[in-house]
Amino acid sequence: MHKLDRVELAERELLRLYFHDPTVRMRLRNRTNFSFIHDNYQLLYTFGEGYFEKHDSFLIAEFMDYLPSSDDRLQRLVSAVEQMAVPPTTSDEQVTDYLIAMRRSVFEKQLQKAQNDLRDAARTGDDKQAVQLLQRIIDLKRQIQEVATQQMI
Repeated sequence: MHKLDRVELAERELLRLYFHDPTVRMRLRNRTNFSFIHDNYQLLYTFGEGYFEKHDSFLIAEFMDYLPSSDDRLQRLVSAVEQMAVPPTTSDEQVTDYLIAMRRSVFEKQLQKAQNDLRDAARTGDDKQAVQLLQRIIDLKRQIQEVATQQMI
């Protein structure tokens, strides 16, 4: 099994809270355009939304039956999520921290791409592209800073 990075760990913990805490479910539903970064977590969230239309609480056996039986990677992921140690109480701050980690990762990937593109522009002598990329890098660094200080609803 691969080691989880901070973003995937945040997604996993947020998904576990989503399964077991109705206030977290409501908070995620109320976020405009909410989605998980990794496809497998997004798929489980989507299946979870369908599951919770018919069920008030989460029972792993029922949810496993709700998942496509042909996709054992999702079932393994649900099992791994369920085996995580979770504190007995959930704070808004925890959920906010997970959401911030996920949002930052989007900007950090864009920053990494812009930095790679800048190296390519410098190598080929494309000064106009380099200036545009430098501005993009500055903007992305500013956005990364802002994400950490924003109030996540």
